[in-house]
Amino acid sequence: DGNSHAGGEDFFLAKYDSSGNKQWVRLIGTSSPDFGRGLATDGSGNIYATGFTRGDFDNHTHGGGSCGYGNCSNMILIKYNSDGDKQWSKQISTDGEHEGQDISVDSAGNVYVVGYTTGSFTNFSNAGEADYFVIKYDSSGTEQWVRQNGTSGRDYAMGVTVAGTDI
Repeated sequence: DGNSHAGGEDFFLAKYDSSGNKQWVRLIGTSSPDFGRGLATDGSGNIYATGFTRGDFDNHTHGGGSCGYGNCSNMILIKYNSDGDKQWSKQISTDGEHEGQDISVDSAGNVYVVGYTTGSFTNFSNAGEADYFVIKYDSSGTEQWVRQNGTSGRDYAMGVTVAGTDI
């Protein structure tokens, strides 16, 4: 569909109408491995995707160090409108793995991403091998807050859902 493979493992988004007709496809990736993990839509038909990359994604610079098999994973977050036009993207990293696992959007258009990190977000310290996180963004992609928590072991957030706008 006119998309070019970026080199590593890429992921894609495809939109179909209610009759099963393909509307568009977007191939997402870098020359390093890239994985999609979570997908959500809002009331206006905008599409949000999260996952992770080990490369420089969409004009962002990879952060974090080496994790023994190459670059550590950086969380990615992308917003597309209903026509498949990219609105914005984020690449999030600190001193370790950061993987977005799931995403949800509330009725006010706020975006919630959950996942895990082996590093530490600003104002947080990693409690063990891996901590879970929740990040809230507004519909423009501006970070509202981050929460990181965990035990001395491995703690992962794998799913998220929201109700209303009181969160």
